[in-house]
Amino acid sequence: MPNRLSFLVDVEVHRFGLQTQVVELAERLGVPVCSTLLGKSAFPEHHPQYIGVYNGEAGDPRVRDIVESSDCLLMLGAFLTDINLGMFTANIDPCRTVLANSERVRIRHHEYSNVEFASFVQELCQSPDLLHRDPSWIVPMQPRVQPCDGLLTMSGVLYELNAFIDDETLMVTDVGDPMFAATDIKTHEGTSFLCPAYYASMGFAIPGAVGAALGDPFRRVVVLVGDGAFLMTGMELLTIKRLGLNPIILVLNNRGYTSLRTMGHQQATYLHQFPEVDFAQLATTFGGVGFVVETAEQLRLALAKAKELPTFSVLDIRLRPDDVSPALQRLGDLFAQRLRVNESTQAITVSKGLDDADDEDRLAFFRARIKDRCIAKIVPNFQPQQSAPLP
Repeated sequence: MPNRLSFLVDVEVHRFGLQTQVVELAERLGVPVCSTLLGKSAFPEHHPQYIGVYNGEAGDPRVRDIVESSDCLLMLGAFLTDINLGMFTANIDPCRTVLANSERVRIRHHEYSNVEFASFVQELCQSPDLLHRDPSWIVPMQPRVQPCDGLLTMSGVLYELNAFIDDETLMVTDVGDPMFAATDIKTHEGTSFLCPAYYASMGFAIPGAVGAALGDPFRRVVVLVGDGAFLMTGMELLTIKRLGLNPIILVLNNRGYTSLRTMGHQQATYLHQFPEVDFAQLATTFGGVGFVVETAEQLRLALAKAKELPTFSVLDIRLRPDDVSPALQRLGDLFAQRLRVNESTQAITVSKGLDDADDEDRLAFFRARIKDRCIAKIVPNFQPQQSAPLP
């Protein structure tokens, strides 16, 4: 489609209470809308013009193609962080973007300070020059999940969650696979999703459930958390019990730090020393109700029972250690590819030396060093192979 415009919606649309105005603007223009992980659900995900979460090469290829091929990408309330840009895999041309947030408005390479974000959106909505486009070509968000028979899979968990959540649900996820998997969870009305996609702080979900339940007592909090993250802050179940809250907590029990295993840390000693924990029994000990879940049918029954409980519940979801969401699998493939590039490039520079290397090898060397820095931000204790010193 010629002269295509797209929206990328982020968390400040929610923080400034601009959801209604942005929906109105998108409908007047007839354009596709996506969000970042941090801004997920700031635009209603059941809206026919919503296409999904943009996450660079780690995200849905269909969403990526629409965003990166847009003639003009309007980024509203967006922060250009590593998580929001698919671990620096985004391919967005600044010459075809308009970025508006609370800090500045940037049109192509020109920046305008002291422009109030809310006023910018409101004035844009009131403009008489908006050109409407036919939105019938837009394919709404399509979660990349399938139901499963037999033992439960990560895809099956997401499929059952999509069937379970409704307008009265508020989702909270932790970092790692729960957060990346959320790209394939389709939320309902309003801002109904919270995750730590800015600092990626592990252990967010259980304390976050306390804040979410107190901040919005009219919706049921559903938590998706990994077993490693739960062990960091799971004692907050005592706070949840003391305050009389009743979140439904799904613990992805795959006996280890799956996101780290997927992103090139398979040989790390601590990954093979993960303690055996009965999370369902732990919930009972702390005054809640626990369920052991190994199949899709058991998950459906546990969710239905948990929904009727006046207290908190913990669903101990037993998964294979190598079973991950589509988003994390894609991210793991990208990391493996980058690590192979680093190893081959560093081998060249060690054997030839930078002084004798040609321009192409020098450029590859410096690119590899930059990639090392990007990976080190995400993979704890990442140690690149030794290479020739910088000239």
